[in-house]
Amino acid sequence: MEMIWGEDCLEFRPERWISEQGVLTTFQHTNKVMVFIVGPRSCLGRDVSFTQMKAVVAALVYNFQLQVLQDQVVSPKIAVVPHMKNGLMVKVRERAAAAA
Repeated sequence: MEMIWGEDCLEFRPERWISEQGVLTTFQHTNKVMVFIVGPRSCLGRDVSFTQMKAVVAALVYNFQLQVLQDQVVSPKIAVVPHMKNGLMVKVRERAAAAA
């Protein structure tokens, strides 16, 4: 959504969430993550979700090389549990260190 993320909304820019020191930054506006909503009815499991997400990503990055395939249309599918409309196609290779 360009009105939320700006003109470069379609670009993958990890620096939006990760500082130069490699620390996960807090969102400028928590309503940018529509899954958790905001205000008095915000998601109680938000912190647990972020912890689980970090653990899964760390395990994947440690054990595998992930390469996003080119020329994909990436868009959200709005539902009770939001996910990507067409998925995200990636090429996965096991890292040599993980195989040993």
